Amino acid sequence: MTEIKGVIIPIASPLTKDEQLHERGMRQLVKYLLGNGAHGIYIMGSSGVGTVLTDEVKMRTIEITMQEIGGRVPVLIGCSENGFKRTLKWVRVAEKMKAQAVVIHPPYFYKYTQEDIYNYYKEISQVTSLPVYLYDIFLAGNKIEPDTVIRLSKTAENVVGIKTDDNVYDIRVLTNYFRKKENFTVLAGTDYHMDLSLLLGVKGVIAGPCNIVPHFAVKLYDAIQAGDFNQARKWQEEIISIMSVYEVESIFGGFTAAMNLLGIEGNFVTKPYSDISKKGREKVKKILQEHSLI
Repeated sequence: MTEIKGVIIPIASPLTKDEQLHERGMRQLVKYLLGNGAHGIYIMGSSGVGTVLTDEVKMRTIEITMQEIGGRVPVLIGCSENGFKRTLKWVRVAEKMKAQAVVIHPPYFYKYTQEDIYNYYKEISQVTSLPVYLYDIFLAGNKIEPDTVIRLSKTAENVVGIKTDDNVYDIRVLTNYFRKKENFTVLAGTDYHMDLSLLLGVKGVIAGPCNIVPHFAVKLYDAIQAGDFNQARKWQEEIISIMSVYEVESIFGGFTAAMNLLGIEGNFVTKPYSDISKKGREKVKKILQEHSLI
């Protein structure tokens, strides 16, 4: 089984104005991320807006991304859907594409018990040979409690890890429990606490802003590995500062402007989010200039 660790980028999805894949932009983005040291790529995470793309666009995005990566780094594919059969469809795609693992959050909209969530993952683990990473994200509306994570780690052989959200308490509980257990990996999906999460013992970080500054995140990770915690804090503060682009008008409007200014073609806005204005683009440009990114 491929070890998943380091800076795993939840790659964004460059689109055309009619929300088809911008294939040239997708290839540009893969080159940009790998050229700046990304240790792995996570396709169809929150930053990849997989929940709002059509199945055809999702499929093409996965195909082009896998083709461009060409086996150079491990790839995780997000297969989350609102039910078992729908999720299984994307697990089969991940198998066909020879991904290193799948990432799945609980079904959303309806409320589920921890026993429901346990059974959901247990059944998925029984119908695929791929390593399965749980994904605990508050946006899904159904939390995976640490006790459920631990139970699955003991009873579902190929449930091999979890991507947490920004819950530092859960990160502490899980890293404490799994610290000496080599068969389970805790990854932190935290934008604001990458340095703290790594200090607590997570094996890797998955954060959307890394699409903009993958090299900052790699430098943060390297600093932690070298024991230079002051330097790691510096890079964390730089990343937090860069995240102000998300606050310029709509979240994906500011992100689109940033990526375009970095030379990545495409539109990262899906309806009903609004496109960024010319004035907003100037604000984003100033933010990038302040960090010597352009």
